Amino acid sequence: VRDRERDAATSRAAVLAERLRAVAGSQVRVIGPMPAPIERIAGMHRIAIEMIAPTAADLLEPLRALRAAGLVKSDAQTAVDVDPIWLM
Repeated sequence: VRDRERDAATSRAAVLAERLRAVAGSQVRVIGPMPAPIERIAGMHRIAIEMIAPTAADLLEPLRALRAAGLVKSDAQTAVDVDPIWLM
């Protein structure tokens, strides 16, 4: 989650994480929200949420549910990285 205001980014990330936990299956761990490894880029504060599961398929349903609710969309404030290399 990205926003020029840290509190706004943190608040939005908290809502997303809460909703993810509510719809995620027992195989999915939701970690965060927490500051992203690079906390600020181009004046935007960045807050991360990690989802960890045994298979990619386990991650699809929670993401679909949030997309259907309008909480996850491709815009300047939200990004979904399905294979983040910075975690390796």
